[in-house]
Amino acid sequence: MLSHPTPPHPNLWAGKRSVCKNKTKGFQPSSTEEYRQSLKLEAITWLCMASKFKSKHWLSDLKMDHFQKFIDYILGDRVNSIKAPLDNQQVAIKPSWALVLQYEHRLRYEANKLVNRGECTLGEAHQSHKGSGPKGGILHNAIGADGF
Repeated sequence: MLSHPTPPHPNLWAGKRSVCKNKTKGFQPSSTEEYRQSLKLEAITWLCMASKFKSKHWLSDLKMDHFQKFIDYILGDRVNSIKAPLDNQQVAIKPSWALVLQYEHRLRYEANKLVNRGECTLGEAHQSHKGSGPKGGILHNAIGADGF
């Protein structure tokens, strides 16, 4: 039986990696600032992936601006602070935070489906929530067709 000596410093075994099977679950953001922080971390992660894997065409045009515009869309006056006409005035409607997160999840799900089918890049998918007219863009139509 071979026994491996315990290294005096953890970096001594720099080339050895071990996989831990811990199933830690993240928490959903409970406020808009937590949401901004979590999506900023995700954006940085995707940008690192894009710089590492330059041959992946669906990561080629990804920029921080795509994520920032998506965050501004979700937290802006089209989703989180939506305004509806009532008696010839614009009245702010504040949907529940859980509903906003559910809608945001559905937008990202539909965007990832577009990328997986090869219809667009990740940067284009993040911008596809926009569109002309009150209905929005590609993703609004896809969500509306499914009855969300």
